[in-house]
Amino acid sequence: MASNDIEAGQLQMRYLAEKLGGKGTLAIIMGDLAQNATHDRTEGVKQVLKDYPGIKIVEQQSAEWQRNKGMDLTSNWLLAGTKFD
Repeated sequence: MASNDIEAGQLQMRYLAEKLGGKGTLAIIMGDLAQNATHDRTEGVKQVLKDYPGIKIVEQQSAEWQRNKGMDLTSNWLLAGTKFD
């Protein structure tokens, strides 16, 4: 049994788009770029974003599924003045 990662990305993005009221800025922290799941989930997110022109991606980087790397990315974006919701 396997998960459908494109659908997972779509579900995540639909939920977030509803919570944002269809507008805002996003930073995407991806998993390991060598894994299909990372690409498929990101693809699912971007498919849904086509229906929400008021939502923009301002950052997108890999943290390789590691919490500390994700925290470092987020800290760096905030320290650089990147604004995201």
